[in-house]
Amino acid sequence: MSSADTIIYSTKIYPGFGDALISGGIVIKGDYILAVGSREEIDCYSRDAEIIDYGNLPVVPGFIDSHQHYPMNILMETTGFELYDAPSPEFCAEAARKALAAHPDAPVIYAMGWQLNNWEACDIKPNRHMLDEVTSEKPICLGSDDGWTFWVNSKALEFMDFRKGNIPDDLKGLIQVDKDGEPTGILNGNAASKAFYIINYLPQKDSEKIAKAAFSKYIEYGVTSFGEVSNEFNKCDREIGTFDLMERLYSGKDGGKIPRMFYYPCIGRDGDFTTVDKLRNRYLPDVIDPALKDKIELRGLKGYIDGVMSLNTSVMLCDYLTEPKNGIPIYTQEALNTLVAKANAEGYAVRIHATGDGGVRMCLDAYEYSIQQNGRHGLRNCIEHIESCSEEDRKRFKELDVIAAINPGHAILEENLENIISEKTFYNLHPFRGLLDQGAVVSLSTDAPIVTCNPMFTIYAAVTRCDENGKLMLPKPNETMTIWEALEGYMARSAYTMGVEDRIGILEAGKLADIAVLDTDITSVKNPEEILHTKVIATYLSGKNIFNVKKNNPSPPDQITV
Repeated sequence: MSSADTIIYSTKIYPGFGDALISGGIVIKGDYILAVGSREEIDCYSRDAEIIDYGNLPVVPGFIDSHQHYPMNILMETTGFELYDAPSPEFCAEAARKALAAHPDAPVIYAMGWQLNNWEACDIKPNRHMLDEVTSEKPICLGSDDGWTFWVNSKALEFMDFRKGNIPDDLKGLIQVDKDGEPTGILNGNAASKAFYIINYLPQKDSEKIAKAAFSKYIEYGVTSFGEVSNEFNKCDREIGTFDLMERLYSGKDGGKIPRMFYYPCIGRDGDFTTVDKLRNRYLPDVIDPALKDKIELRGLKGYIDGVMSLNTSVMLCDYLTEPKNGIPIYTQEALNTLVAKANAEGYAVRIHATGDGGVRMCLDAYEYSIQQNGRHGLRNCIEHIESCSEEDRKRFKELDVIAAINPGHAILEENLENIISEKTFYNLHPFRGLLDQGAVVSLSTDAPIVTCNPMFTIYAAVTRCDENGKLMLPKPNETMTIWEALEGYMARSAYTMGVEDRIGILEAGKLADIAVLDTDITSVKNPEEILHTKVIATYLSGKNIFNVKKNNPSPPDQITV
């Protein structure tokens, strides 16, 4: 019998799937789980092993946030701030001033959350000059609530090389300019992606410091793996810097404390995958740097078909009640079909952003076309967000082996949509239950920084569809998920979404020992709001205890014994 390095005991182990907890232990040897079973089955491994008994505290697989945008989120998790209730541009500028005073050494001032439609009655419109008055020495980047618009200062425009006479043709109309042709500081759509990737324009020492601090938060949340999905529309060139940053972190002395990253760069428009082929080849088993093994990997490609409902850019089956009457698809159906089929033929899974029911149908049609061209290829094609989906299309997810990758946190951020979409569409928003009942594989993620990457917020949203005060934010409360479905969606099904279920997502022999320990059994709470207050007290990555509340808390829970 193999010897063990560590044995973790608990009366409440959730294996990552199903609807029951088990009592017993987890045996860890090196990076991997050696065995999971009852205490009687596990005791025989205890000789010379470190024994950690968590008593009645729940032990679960490390959370897998399979859809987020880390270049922006690491800024929000460190010195970033929220502007969701900002009543005016002046309020935002003053908030930026306060952030600068609180973090004078921060290389960039960053925020998310403002909503332009809340400022229609304001006399002053957002512009770079307002933010230049806060500081002209470092970039300020203030993102809208959906991340599709950024308001920046002159220093940020300088970093991005956006200036009069130097606006790329494909970004004209997206970079707002004044009557003299000077950028105003408002960046829309693909132009906003440079603000999104501002971390890549900072000095290496600054970007690495920010990333390390942010990823320590991920570990405190119990997030041991994440899917980094592209925010680009046309090509992946700007994303290469995000690979480089992660490689430096993994290769550094604290590399064992950085969550695993599974990357989905931009699918592009022309079907030329030369750049992504080179990126994929960097991480093949026979060439990868040992420090990067099981840490960073390219798992597929990411695309967009539409925008967001709040800006009338989601592609809908029924027109909006307000102008513009519908979103314009980023691809024609023929172009999308061809691109998806080509990507699948070359071994790339495809994940497509589609919020509107019309966009969802276009994606399903493209995936069906790919099957017709390539056969049942087994790649994990996904549709991301799915904020609206017709009843007849829900069954197609199972039929076409398409994964429904949802973000329940979006559901409780939606406001005033009943004023811009049809009553029927509004009534059927965020069909969690409808997709599950039709047999779809449903995975959960945050889309951070649109919402926090703390899993408890997303799990709470999935099981309640309520805001943090308990207010139901959408109709049809029967569209909620059970707590077991939410947990499985965050663990086994998120691993399945990224095609890495052979390594993570389930507590069983042979899997990497990525584990989180909670201070509350969220499967049995009487009040769902207790989920929001649940904390992770220990996190293990590859079998190493890299976060433990006892190191920072003088009064750790009594159940822990070593």
